[in-house]
Amino acid sequence: MRVENDTSLKQFIDGSDYVHLVIDYPPKTTLSKLVNTFKGTTSCELKRYHPELNQDLAKDNALWSPSYFIGSNAGTNLSKFLELQGIN
Repeated sequence: MRVENDTSLKQFIDGSDYVHLVIDYPPKTTLSKLVNTFKGTTSCELKRYHPELNQDLAKDNALWSPSYFIGSNAGTNLSKFLELQGIN
C-alpha cells in the first residue's frame, strides 16, 4: 500500500481497537502529514467498500481517533518488537 510517493507499508498488525504499522519512508517525509494522509485515505476507502460504517459513525463521522504514536524500531521485525514489549 502506498500513502504517498516513496512511502510503503511493510508490515501491518491489527487488534480489536488498534493497528501497528511498519512504514518505509524517506527522511524528508513529515510524519504528521504521513499519518493524516494514511488515516484519511483508509477512512475513505473503508467507508466506500463498507457503507455500513457510515451509519455506525454518523455522529462524528470519524473512523480513526485523532491520536497516534510514532516510534523507530531500526529495522526490527514488528511482531518481535511488540512481543518483547509485552504488547502483542
